[in-house]
Amino acid sequence: FIHVIVLVHGWLGNDKEMGYIEDSFRDQVLRNARSDKLEKDNERKDASGHRFIIHSAKCNVDRTTDGIIAGGKRLASEIDGLVAEIRRHEFGGASCTITLSLVGNSLGGLYARSALGHIRCFPNVEGGDDTDGNSNSNTNGSNSNKDSSSTTTTNCDNDNDNNKTTTIIPAIFCTTATPHLGVSRNTWLTIPRFLEY
Repeated sequence: FIHVIVLVHGWLGNDKEMGYIEDSFRDQVLRNARSDKLEKDNERKDASGHRFIIHSAKCNVDRTTDGIIAGGKRLASEIDGLVAEIRRHEFGGASCTITLSLVGNSLGGLYARSALGHIRCFPNVEGGDDTDGNSNSNTNGSNSNKDSSSTTTTNCDNDNDNNKTTTIIPAIFCTTATPHLGVSRNTWLTIPRFLEY
């Protein structure tokens, strides 16, 4: 397995904003890894052979004032590209299985939540349309599973080879200091001040 962890910065932030969390993830992987399994600077293998790729999203650097939906779509596009790149470089374009975790701080948490609905490798489990317009079907054209299964299989690349799929296993969705209910005085319903604490 390859485990992909995407870190998403907040308002007016940059891809270095989540550096402490990135370093903490790397330190933990290193604690669990044998020293001879080390690889590139941002990729590590733990003792079980699982590989971790920690990616700080760059798509919204200097672009955090045009709305959550726009930022979420940019993030989804970056994640799609990352998954396709992993498939090409790590698996030679062959079928692969990866886990995907999103960690967002502040506005980055809202971007991450918005991106979930736009990631091509993550078709709507509820049976809605994916971004390619293929309603309720996987890459082989058969009906998709309508149960709440956490594993989805789809062709994330535009290589038109339906036998090569990427299986995405959602792992962790974590946000810190994210205003999921909105910001006071800017919500649909007035939130009493005492609920903000």
